Amino acid sequence: MTDKYKVSEVSSCVQDVDQIVAEISALSEKGEGIFKYKGDEVYVKNTVPQDVVRVKLLAPFVKGSKRRLGKLVEMIKSSPRRAKPSEICTHQELCGGCPLGLLNVESQYEYKQQLITSALEKAGIRGFKQLAFTGSAHKDCRHKSIRFFKGSGDDVCQGFYQSRSHELCKVVSCPLEIAWFGDLAQDVCKTARETFVDAYDEETEKGCLRTLTMRDCGQGERLAVLSYNDPLPEEFVEKLGELFIKYQVRAGFIQCNQTRGNRIMTGVLKPLTKDEAIKTELCGFDFEVGPYTFLQVNPVVAQNMYEAALKWCGEDPKRESLDLCCGCGTMTLMLAKKFKKVTGVEIVKEAVEAAFGNAVKAGIDNANFIAADLKIVLPELSKKDLAAVIADPPRAGLGSANCRALKNLPKGVKLAVIFCGLKALSRDLKELLDAGFILKAVQGFDMFPKAMGCETLCMLEKQ
Repeated sequence: MTDKYKVSEVSSCVQDVDQIVAEISALSEKGEGIFKYKGDEVYVKNTVPQDVVRVKLLAPFVKGSKRRLGKLVEMIKSSPRRAKPSEICTHQELCGGCPLGLLNVESQYEYKQQLITSALEKAGIRGFKQLAFTGSAHKDCRHKSIRFFKGSGDDVCQGFYQSRSHELCKVVSCPLEIAWFGDLAQDVCKTARETFVDAYDEETEKGCLRTLTMRDCGQGERLAVLSYNDPLPEEFVEKLGELFIKYQVRAGFIQCNQTRGNRIMTGVLKPLTKDEAIKTELCGFDFEVGPYTFLQVNPVVAQNMYEAALKWCGEDPKRESLDLCCGCGTMTLMLAKKFKKVTGVEIVKEAVEAAFGNAVKAGIDNANFIAADLKIVLPELSKKDLAAVIADPPRAGLGSANCRALKNLPKGVKLAVIFCGLKALSRDLKELLDAGFILKAVQGFDMFPKAMGCETLCMLEKQ
């Protein structure tokens, strides 16, 4: 990371008993401001780089640690990178969803670009000039939400987890989300209180309500899944079905989830509505979206990113292409318009079934889909007469085995990889360079405004 956001030793601290006056020099991955004092990193909530603050030093995170919290006592001078008060969410102090929410938009983009630069440097790529960062212009840009439940009796409530904990931050309306998400979640809580349904308790592993997952694809295409632990009373289920009608949820489900951990959805889905999927339009194609369908949460930015990846891949009606980790065939169908044949690979069987259906509905007859682990099928697929490959892997990235398999690709093949995790970017890019690829362009996309992450499109060519 460049010096602008790097943690630096404070040279002009003023110590007053247990209080320090210092300038914040960096941000943690949770959005706390950081400065270094006598070899310790001090983490201060509600601060950003270039804030000058008075801080009370608190105990180390654990005994012997060089990291400790600091309590903000006084804001002496605000940073020019700080967002205006009107731009800061009222839940910013507690909610863990927007660690960059105190930075103005320009500084958020700058920060994310510097994160990408740091990831490139870890891959041994220095001084690489990125393409212009693509921001998100729409306020309600998150078209998917997961709300969590806590409490019992009259205290059942919903919201998001606080930073560094599973304590609940009660949120009715998130300014980045579609409005009905919070309204439905609130009404679910009201119904739970009326029917004596409690929220799930992680310590006792008892209780009902766990999560409410919602997606909005526009044009009345709404989906919701309520996850629960203990059995739900029939009265509650009946009233939930009425709520789905009230909020025009086209595909609504309940799902028993008795796993111990952070898995949001697992197991059999029971539909409470006539339809079990919704539809969305992306880059001129209609796609069917179910509860397990992977779809980017920010459709406007996603379309910009896909168009950039497709432009890099070009077209060749005489040769084939691959779409790795293809999901429901989003980019597979787009590639099919540009190449002789395209093969999509996805490990989730339900997604592949949806991809076949999407291809039929679109009248695409030169797309094939394989439900398999990429590591098993890629060594052979990469030997095809290919002109282009697109990959949109999960946060873990492609992995070493798949990067090595791409070494079989012929000279001149265009490769577009979308990374949602920068650790994976650093690891996989190094592997791809070793496999004979040259990095030609890098572009960041602000899929998650105010969050720490971004999507990074890396465009490569086989030498």
